[in-house]
Amino acid sequence: MTRRRTLVVALTAVTALLGAGSPASAAVTSAGPPPGSRYVALGDSFASGPGILPFEDPTCARSRQNYAHQVAALLHLDLVDRSCGGATIDNITTMPQLLPPEPLQIEAVTADTALVTITVGGNDANYVADVIRFSCAHDPAPVDAAHLPPPLHDLVCAPVNRAESESAMSGVETRLVDLVDRVRARAPQARVVLTDFPDLLPQNGKGCAVVPLTTDEARFVLAQSLRLNLAVKHAAQRPGSDYVDISKDSRFHDACAAVPWVNGYRFGDFNVVNLDAYHPRLVAHNAMARRILALVGG
Repeated sequence: MTRRRTLVVALTAVTALLGAGSPASAAVTSAGPPPGSRYVALGDSFASGPGILPFEDPTCARSRQNYAHQVAALLHLDLVDRSCGGATIDNITTMPQLLPPEPLQIEAVTADTALVTITVGGNDANYVADVIRFSCAHDPAPVDAAHLPPPLHDLVCAPVNRAESESAMSGVETRLVDLVDRVRARAPQARVVLTDFPDLLPQNGKGCAVVPLTTDEARFVLAQSLRLNLAVKHAAQRPGSDYVDISKDSRFHDACAAVPWVNGYRFGDFNVVNLDAYHPRLVAHNAMARRILALVGG
C-alpha cells in the first residue's frame, strides 16, 4: 500500500459511528423495482457516509449504513454502490477519481439498471471545503503540516477563494443535467433520483461552538447552499427523474441544532476524527432512505 493510500485509509477509517434516529423502514409494495433488480448509487461523501461505521470501503468512506444500503436492503435490490468521498461530477462521467483512485462511477450503470440515486455537486464548487477552511482559520490549535502533510493540509486549511467558488457553482447545474442525461442514455428504463444537500448551518447565519464562522462567512455558505440545491432541483426536472429535497426535511437540524443531522467542526483534531465535519450523520441517511423509499417503493 502506498503512503498516499495509507493516509487516505487513516483519514477515512478512524471515526466512530455518529448520528441518531432509527434506520429507514417502509411498507414496500409491488410498485417498486422487482426484488433482485440492479440499483446503482452514485455520488460523493454525502452519499457514501463518512463517520458511519462499518465501512464497505474505507478509502471512499463508504458506509454499509448509508442511504443506498438501507434502500437496497428494504427493497431487496442488487446494490452497486460507487459513491466515494471527494468525488466530483466529472468523477462520475468523464474523469476517474485520483484520490482515492476510483474508476468512472457511471460505468456501473448498465442497460438493466432499475434504480440510480445521485448525490453530487458540492465538491465541484468547494462547498464543504470552504466551510472547513473558514472553520480552520478560527481554530485556536489549527492543523499544521506536521499533522496533515501537504498537499492535504493546503486543501483542508487553505484560504477561501470566494470568487472562485462562486464561479464554479455557476456551472454545476449544466453539468448535473448532463450527468442525468448520460445516466438515462445508459439505462433508459431506470428510475433516477437526485437528492440535494441537508442544511449545514442555521438559516439565521449565526454560528455556535461547533460552527466557528463569522456571520459574513456563514451568509456566504448559505448562499452557496441555496445555489447548489437549486441546481440539483433543476437537474431533477429532466424526464424520468425525481427529486428528494432533504434540505427541506433537515431545516432546524443543522450542526448547531438541538438534534443535529450533520456534524460540526471539532477544534484541533481535523487530521484524525474531523474528517466527517459538516457531513450527514446516520439520522440524515435514515431520512434520505425514507424519502427515496416513498418515491420508488410504493
